[in-house]
Amino acid sequence: MGAPTSSTCPLPKEELETCFREKLSAPNKKSNINKYASYTGKVGDGSLMKSIEVEEVEAAIGIDENSAAGPDSLKLQDIRTIHEQEETGLPRLFSLWLKSSTIPDSLKKESNCPDS
Repeated sequence: MGAPTSSTCPLPKEELETCFREKLSAPNKKSNINKYASYTGKVGDGSLMKSIEVEEVEAAIGIDENSAAGPDSLKLQDIRTIHEQEETGLPRLFSLWLKSSTIPDSLKKESNCPDS
């Protein structure tokens, strides 16, 4: 059937690297992200890194009531409760994470706290 009889590639490493570099570095002219991205500003104008606004947080937490808890075990209602207690807290926190390019590891891992 023409299947290789050896697991060793017969081509030199440099030839493979050249071939893949050419194929993978060429722009994909078939892709069109315009239908997915509606951003019309300029990348250099700083608007992508602007502070998160209260309205943005409210729009994000206004999603499906039945959404599952994340890796941190927080449910959407828990996040809403936090936001209701201090409406500028979450936007400031999210802005800090955005500007520092850091999200605490504790939010990426499952909580060890028992369910209440």
